[in-house]
Amino acid sequence: MSVETPDLTRKRDPMPVLRALAVQQIPLTLAVPYKGLVLEQTLQPRSFSAHGVYFPPPKPQLCAAIYQTAYLHSRFLPATVRGHVQWLMEEGCTLHLTGLRFLAAPWRPRRESRVQPEGSFPVTVWVDRLPFQALMTNLSVHGVGLLFDSLVETPPAGLAAGLRMDVTLQLASQHRITVAGEVIHAHCREEHLWQVGARLFPTLEQERWLDLYVAERRVAIFTELEQRARELREVGQSLGLYF
Repeated sequence: MSVETPDLTRKRDPMPVLRALAVQQIPLTLAVPYKGLVLEQTLQPRSFSAHGVYFPPPKPQLCAAIYQTAYLHSRFLPATVRGHVQWLMEEGCTLHLTGLRFLAAPWRPRRESRVQPEGSFPVTVWVDRLPFQALMTNLSVHGVGLLFDSLVETPPAGLAAGLRMDVTLQLASQHRITVAGEVIHAHCREEHLWQVGARLFPTLEQERWLDLYVAERRVAIFTELEQRARELREVGQSLGLYF
């Protein structure tokens, strides 16, 4: 099956594509990032407005994770669609995505689970045997997100793709590991903040520690979502809404 789509090099409005898929009753996958994880649910668009698309209420865990931004993807979409979240409580908690636009590339499922740490997570980054302080923003078994603040300390020189480094992580109260890595991308988010993504090359023993940390954080994050979902259900029942 194929779907005719507009030439995205000339027109970046995803609405004609979404309408065409809806006419053919092709569902879309709603993806919501939450603390490093990505929660997904397949939904059929309910209707369209001049500014966006309406969906029936997602499952409670996904409702609990939605904040401001959500993504739509499908193998029939030429690229991932990003939208801003609005709730219509008077319509039984209908999800309304507005401000829709195509991103640069199709959706690519993650190969590994990624999680954000609980609270501030300082790490030490070693470049040419010199230590630099950073905050860990997310972690997987073979990747790490780092944030350098030049107001705290000057970041490493040559902070760009290809830079080799070692990262020291305190994964447990009594266990610290230093993992080899390489910068994949580095962006200056503000004048003093550098956001860095690095690939990690752990040993087998380090992989076990990293996998354990990621698994424990996943459990903690899903437990938090379950609690928020219960609270949403209680609010919805008191207001006569469906979640």
